[in-house]
Order: sequence, then C-alpha cells, then structure tokens
Amino acid sequence: MTLWLERAKGYFFPRENLSAVTATKLQMLTLDDAAQVVDGGTLLPFEKSFGLTEEDAELLTLPPRNPYRLSIRTAGYIGARDFHYAVDVLNSDGRPLIKPQINGALLHVDEETFRLTAEQFALIELVDAGNKNLSREENFLTVKRIQNQAEAAGAQLDGYISAGNKKIVVPDKLSVDFAEHGDKVIVQPVLLENHGGELKPIDSADFQGAFANRKNILGIYRGKGGAQYVFSQTLRGGLEQIKSRPSDYRFVLQDNPMTHHRRQQF
Repeated sequence: MTLWLERAKGYFFPRENLSAVTATKLQMLTLDDAAQVVDGGTLLPFEKSFGLTEEDAELLTLPPRNPYRLSIRTAGYIGARDFHYAVDVLNSDGRPLIKPQINGALLHVDEETFRLTAEQFALIELVDAGNKNLSREENFLTVKRIQNQAEAAGAQLDGYISAGNKKIVVPDKLSVDFAEHGDKVIVQPVLLENHGGELKPIDSADFQGAFANRKNILGIYRGKGGAQYVFSQTLRGGLEQIKSRPSDYRFVLQDNPMTHHRRQQF
C-alpha cells in the first residue's frame, strides 16, 4: 500500500494510518530539515528525497527508480521568442514513449510511476527555467547548464543544442596577459574556468580576436570558430576595465623586466 499522495512539490504523507516505524522515520526526517510538518501530515519535498537510502525509500513506499532515458529537444532558435525545450522519455530502443507525464521528481508512464534521479530532476528544472522569457545571455547560459546537466543525467540532447554543435564558453573569472611593444602596452583578457576550486585558463585566442575587434563590451562574443563566449555582468565590468584603461597595467611592466605577464584581476 502506498503511504503518500502526490503533490506539486513532493510526497505528502497523511498523518492517519501511518505505522509507528514510518511515523518515527518521518519525524526524524523533519528534525533533520529533510521533511516538513504541514496541515494533515508531513511533506517530503522532491529535492530532499534524493538523500534517502534505498531502505528508507522502500519503507516510505516511494516508487522505483526511473528505468528510462530522458531526451531534450528544442524548437526555434536560441534567443528567439518562440525558442523552447521539450522533454521526451525514451524506451530501451530509443523511441519516445507516448504521453509520459512528469511532475517534479515523478514520472508517470501509463499506470506506472517512477522516481527520477537527482540529476534528471535538476535537468527538468533547468528545462522549465529555460522555457521562461529570458534575455539572450540567459538563454545561452541555460543552454550551457543544460549541456552539463544532461551529461550528468545521461540524457540525450538534440543536435541543435548538443555540445558538439553549440560550443558555449562561460568563464568564471578573468585574468590578463599583457606585453610591451615599443611605447605601447597591449592587454588581452584571459578566460578562467573553475575546476574543483582551482582556476584554470581556457584557450582564449579565439575570444581575444573577437574582443579586440569590438569597441563596445558585449554580453556574448562569437569567435571565428563559432564558439559563443558568454559573460556575467561582473565579468563584463572586468572587460570594460581592460578595454578602456590598458595604461593601468603599465606600472607592472616598469617594475618587471619580463615582457609578458599574467595576473588575476576579476
């Protein structure tokens, strides 16, 4: 017998008819801030349910894990008003199931119900966010996040937004490279990416060419190779400093005989 009722935000356990063992487990989850006491019972939010052991999930009569693969397809062009995502659920031979229903972390296929993994749930959340009215920069940022999360979830992406077709670079920090040529100081931004807490440089040559050819600071730059470089508001401020005040770095050259330098700025 299933002990819970499906709600938009999670599993609702009515207070009546719970065994002492189940009631105790829900009380422990509440004390651990993994569940919430609500009117008439206890709510186990979907995002908190992923921390349960399989033994606890079985005790609470949660559905079995999802055996199907998710697939994300798109319609329209990134940044256009009609651009949107859709989710398909694929069977073992790669064909979409007919009219599956997803509610939060629950997948309904015909009369059966399954629970998504944490990675699949996070992917669905990103897809929902991507279907809202976003700026062009946010659209590209969402595509990048979906690419990363799809890999973690083992999901399939259509060709238009696949990482192989849409290379999107979202740097976490900026550094600078600069050199003295005669009486001029040439300053170039270097893109840095966070890898497990360590900032590592990204191949920036393609971006540097696009950056040098633009007088104004953009949220998105397109490199010659087709890559899209997307910058947060904070990093756009850093690019503005590099573009408008290259002379600010001149003192470093005067104090150091090396002709090439790099230091983190933003």
